[in-house]
Amino acid sequence: MAAAGDRSKLQALSSLGRSPSGNDVEKILEVVFEDWRHRPQLATAVLSGLGKQSFATTALEVLKAMERRELRTDVIHYNSVLGAHRASTWPFATALLQRAAGNGLPLQPLSFCVTMVAARKEWQLCLRLLDEMSKSQAQADVKSFGAAMSACEAAGRWTEALSILEECLEVQLQPDVMSFSSLISACGEGSQWQQAVEAVYWMEDLQLWPDLQCMNAIIAASGSWPLALHLLRSMHERQLQCDTVSFNAAMKVLGSSEQWPTMLQLMQQMFEVAIHPSIITFNTALTFVPGWEAAMWLLQDLNTARLRSNQISMNSAMSSWGASQWERCLDALQAFPTPTSYNTVISVCAQVKIWRMALRLFDQMFERRLKQDTMGLNLAINACRDQPHVVAQLLRWSEQLVKPDAVTYSAAIMATVDWTQALNLLAKMSLQGLENTAPSHNAALKACEKAGEWTVALVLLQEMAWGGFYDIISFNSAISACEKASEWTVALKLLDEAKESRCLIDVVTISAAIAACEKAGRWQWALALLESAEEPDVIAYSSVISAFDGCSMWLEALQLLQTMEEDLVAPNDVSYNSGISACASGGEWQKAWCMSECMEIRRLRRSVISFSAAISACERNLQWQRGIFCLQMMQDVACKPDVIALNANLQNCEMARQWRIALKLLCDAFEWQLQPDVMSWTMVLGACAKNGRWQLTLSLLLSMLHQRLQPSIISYNTVLSAMDQCYVRWELSLSTVQLMVANGVDPDSAAYSMLMKSCELSDCPSGVSHRSALSSVTGDSFTQFQHLPGLATLLESDATRKLAQRKAALHLGMSIHFKH
Repeated sequence: MAAAGDRSKLQALSSLGRSPSGNDVEKILEVVFEDWRHRPQLATAVLSGLGKQSFATTALEVLKAMERRELRTDVIHYNSVLGAHRASTWPFATALLQRAAGNGLPLQPLSFCVTMVAARKEWQLCLRLLDEMSKSQAQADVKSFGAAMSACEAAGRWTEALSILEECLEVQLQPDVMSFSSLISACGEGSQWQQAVEAVYWMEDLQLWPDLQCMNAIIAASGSWPLALHLLRSMHERQLQCDTVSFNAAMKVLGSSEQWPTMLQLMQQMFEVAIHPSIITFNTALTFVPGWEAAMWLLQDLNTARLRSNQISMNSAMSSWGASQWERCLDALQAFPTPTSYNTVISVCAQVKIWRMALRLFDQMFERRLKQDTMGLNLAINACRDQPHVVAQLLRWSEQLVKPDAVTYSAAIMATVDWTQALNLLAKMSLQGLENTAPSHNAALKACEKAGEWTVALVLLQEMAWGGFYDIISFNSAISACEKASEWTVALKLLDEAKESRCLIDVVTISAAIAACEKAGRWQWALALLESAEEPDVIAYSSVISAFDGCSMWLEALQLLQTMEEDLVAPNDVSYNSGISACASGGEWQKAWCMSECMEIRRLRRSVISFSAAISACERNLQWQRGIFCLQMMQDVACKPDVIALNANLQNCEMARQWRIALKLLCDAFEWQLQPDVMSWTMVLGACAKNGRWQLTLSLLLSMLHQRLQPSIISYNTVLSAMDQCYVRWELSLSTVQLMVANGVDPDSAAYSMLMKSCELSDCPSGVSHRSALSSVTGDSFTQFQHLPGLATLLESDATRKLAQRKAALHLGMSIHFKH
């Protein structure tokens, strides 16, 4: 009868729901309170029934109703209610435990144990409860120690779990297999696989033998994939049957060790031994397999196994698809539109460098009312890293929705090209209370480095030193900033500072300091730094060779290239280009040409710089044919010539008086879609002038004006020189000078001299004063040249007098006008 009554009351209480009021509970129990006063075990039965059904709030209201009616409550009643709170939140359990202690009830180990199970995610609270047990009359038992170790396992606190196990042994208690399983799992979470193996030996010393759960924990904790496979195979010898969890644990260890082929083989063995893989099995495989093909096969096998893919499956697959299958990732996103999935696809867009798509996806999260997190913002900024203005707008827009962190600001600073903007972001980061970090300051240092703002870089480095968060990357950026500003002495001082600090000097540091000395032409310092480096790289060698190039030290450059070979450092294209340029500066065209051929033999890509240096080497020795051959080779290897290479060849042709070749090159330049500059045209003018082709020089000069190029004084003087050599009539020379003045070029003494010589060789009619006539030709520019050496003497010469007479004749209507 009593059991039937308990069931009826239990059903009535359950019908009130999970959050009933105290009055409703008291109404249902009104008729049984007197029975409970004399038979407390009846209340225990009801409370236990509620606990089994996880009606925690209802059980607590029953307990409160009993106390209001002054019914006797004991620790068993409280334990029953605590059992109901096992699946509830831990604050209720701890509060209930304190309530029992406050009522003077003698707490049992079970009371503490059940509370620790409820608070299994709060390891510090569990340790305090275990400490309170030792101070109270409730002596801790094995289950209490095991519950505390389980909480440490969930938090990965292996040292605390080990201490609890040692304490258990000190009080003469024998730990059970479950306690050791918790210790081993905690060691696995803390990446302490050696401690996990020691725990197994400890178990065997205590005559404890691992069960299936413990072996699975050992496999998961093992950081060595051979050990994981050995443990998996040894389970048969221990008379344990492997299950899906065993294989999943071994597969995870294999995947983490990049042994994905063995991982897939192990997965295949599961089918052979009739162990059905779970969704966790496929998710583990999808997480570690490289390449989109393998991911596709696994997804097909997942469907064949009649398993349903979940968010983890698709996110892992999308990560494997990566940049090569980004369209497929977009399709999969429509099926699993979660914040994590969006972040994964935004990361893929960053790899493919389709920043517009990344922005659209980040915006879609807002439209679909998905929570945009900091990680998504950071990924979107990373995708837009080549668009600094977009990054700035994205940061401003998202500040209302997502709270940026230090990584956000570091990514934004890396994306900016303006060092002042980088400093503003650093300041904003500090105003928001974010901790200064090395990545954010290093990003700002990089911006200063690019701008050559070495003084600002030094200030930032000093701030990092005060904060104690600088690293070798900080020094490298500061030294590179000094290199760009040609502050080689400061760069060397920073190098000394880096050596005195605890930063490990790397090859980048030495190379940056060498580059600073190279740019300042301090080849002795650059060479000394190279010799002091333990393992210099190709960049360091190339910088020293470039320093030799700047000083025309071709022999030293060749010797250093030979040293690179001996030190097993393969020269790259920069090394050879610097060597070729050094030989060109030293007039060693044969060696420059030989080095150019060596580049082809070594299959190094010869760039425009390589060919231009080789062409320049031919210039000093009148090897214009080889220069033209270099130009042809550039086209053969699909290397588009630039204006520098063109001008080097044109200069060779000018010096060799090859005016036809020079004209041909000028015409070819337009076919190559090059825009010859004033120097190009001037050198062609020089080649024609040296061959007495004054008509051609005049035509080229007019063509320059037609091309909207501003001829230089050298261009005009070259034309005048050609006319002077061919005794051209003075009218054309005079008109050329007029053309100079009309286009804003002031004639110099050489131009006047050639013009006067032209007049001197002609018959001049009598006229007005030569000074006034010459002034009317040159206008206000006449007075600007009176300070030139020898000009006063020129003005008093007979030629000047004749020029004045010619000018008088022009005033009478004999002037010639060029039309262009």
